[in-house]
Amino acid sequence: MGKRERGSWIELEFGSQYLVKNDLEKAFKVFIDKILSGADGLCITREHPAKVKRRYGLESTPVVWLTAERTEGHQTVDSLIDLSILIGDFLHRAKRGVVLLDGFEYLITNHGFNPFIKFLQFIRSRFERSNSILIAPLLEGTLDMKEERLIEREMRPLTMSNELSGKSGLTVLAK
Repeated sequence: MGKRERGSWIELEFGSQYLVKNDLEKAFKVFIDKILSGADGLCITREHPAKVKRRYGLESTPVVWLTAERTEGHQTVDSLIDLSILIGDFLHRAKRGVVLLDGFEYLITNHGFNPFIKFLQFIRSRFERSNSILIAPLLEGTLDMKEERLIEREMRPLTMSNELSGKSGLTVLAK
């Protein structure tokens, strides 16, 4: 697959998709580390973009609000088709792209699991082809076991280990 990134405290393989279970904050830390090490970033989140930019210092990183509500001054996206187009356009432009997609639960609730897993399977090939990274948090227990396993089949788990020292006391091991 893609070459591994060096120069950051997290080693991820470009051309891969990573699932961070039960910890949105850690998903953002991984995303920010990739941006600070030179990757082009796109953040798609359920939280208001101004709040996310302020909290994480993402002033120069595009933050798209995952919502059905249209808001002046902020880019929003709701449909799986529009989301696929948004991600595809970004990956086409990015030299070394990293996308944080916070909102699997929202997408499944609003569009159903089958359309969502087809979307995930489709964009997986885009990330692999463009040698980019997808990072997505998921709250365990929100899906049944079969659905969770299907998502895990499309993505690699990020195992957080506090025993190993790294910046911010967090080292991420990509399996």
